[in-house]
Amino acid sequence: MGILNKLWNIFILKRKAVKVPKDLCISGRIYVHGRKGGVMIGEGVTIHSSENVNPTSGVNHTHLRTEGPGKIVIGNHVGISHANITTFDSIIIEDHVLVGSGVKIWDTDFHSIKYEDRMQKPDTHVQSIPVKIKEGAFIGACSIIKVWMLF
Repeated sequence: MGILNKLWNIFILKRKAVKVPKDLCISGRIYVHGRKGGVMIGEGVTIHSSENVNPTSGVNHTHLRTEGPGKIVIGNHVGISHANITTFDSIIIEDHVLVGSGVKIWDTDFHSIKYEDRMQKPDTHVQSIPVKIKEGAFIGACSIIKVWMLF
């Protein structure tokens, strides 16, 4: 499976125009969704996206998703295990951050909070604000970083 995963990752990263350093290490298959060029990855990054790598992983894979103009910037020497990162605006992960298994980072509420707004088609009251994970942070397994807006 190793060579198939490597080919998959090369294909996905090129297809989504992800800027990738030569020392990027991915175990398993990464999933990148959204617009081309919306994801940037720094040097010395390790991404786990395989059931066999981390004892806490379950069956999760790493998913990086940009919606609209959203962007994900992953700094240098970051470790990510089986995370789901979704942005409508921007998520910046600074250098030397560890993102534990099953972590979810979302900069959006995905849909309106008010019932009346959700019932409008399309739902135009979706809110999003930038998220920045500061240098050296450690986000423990199964944590959720989500923007909650009540306006």
